[in-house]
Amino acid sequence: MAPEIENRQHPRMPITLPARIITVSGVMEGEMENVSLLGAFIRCQKPLEPGERLMVVVKLPSNPLFNSHAEVVWSRVPRSNDKGISRGMGVKFIDLTQTSLILEAHPPEQMAEARL
Repeated sequence: MAPEIENRQHPRMPITLPARIITVSGVMEGEMENVSLLGAFIRCQKPLEPGERLMVVVKLPSNPLFNSHAEVVWSRVPRSNDKGISRGMGVKFIDLTQTSLILEAHPPEQMAEARL
């Protein structure tokens, strides 16, 4: 079988950071993973529906808070027999200027040191 080819516009950083998700319905905790300039995967207990908007707040390794408005692109709630599949949602960042500034200020090597 041929290796799977990654077809992404921006590379993902394989990091995991605690995240707070703020919506019109309330606040929930989760973890932000596989972050890129345009989006991320957020592992959480109650993924939102595609199209829903949220604010994601993440504490970065050097202590500043990163926050960005985002929109849910896809949502995943695995069935009981789905092994190794995480409950969560893929989001795209809306505040791209702030996102790019944060990612430039915190290179992947520095972020990787913060794995939890």
